[in-house]
Amino acid sequence: GGFCYELNGAFAALLRELGFPTTLLSARVAREDGSASPEFDHMTLRVDLDEPWLADVGFGDSFLEPLRLIPEIEQEQFGQQFRIAAVEKDMIVQRQLAGGPWKSQFRFTQTPRQLCDFEARCQFQQTSPESHFTTQPTRAGTELHELTEAEGSAAEVVA
Repeated sequence: GGFCYELNGAFAALLRELGFPTTLLSARVAREDGSASPEFDHMTLRVDLDEPWLADVGFGDSFLEPLRLIPEIEQEQFGQQFRIAAVEKDMIVQRQLAGGPWKSQFRFTQTPRQLCDFEARCQFQQTSPESHFTTQPTRAGTELHELTEAEGSAAEVVA
């Protein structure tokens, strides 16, 4: 378990150890009113192979495989469509379900960051009564199956 700073931070360290050039990026989570959360509210990763890719193992219900970091191309994953929109200096990850409207998930710039840049916002997420991480249960994955105690487990997370 964990959240984006821990999960993507550890994943970046693994990718770098394996020889993949990886950059930490700051992201701002999209809100229902069209605004976005503060800078450093989410950590995502740029991985440079033959072309740049966006990787993220810490956002929750989103893309499961890396996205090509190319604006405006639709990328299908498991029946869902994703794209990265370019708006001024920002890139915006968007998802479309079952032919519905495109919904923004988070926006980011490609400015390289260091792990220490996320420290203050991470502290806020872990301790503030205003953080959704301290006020409501969270989970990662795309589907949660509740099992009865008679089946031997309280819950099973399916990715």
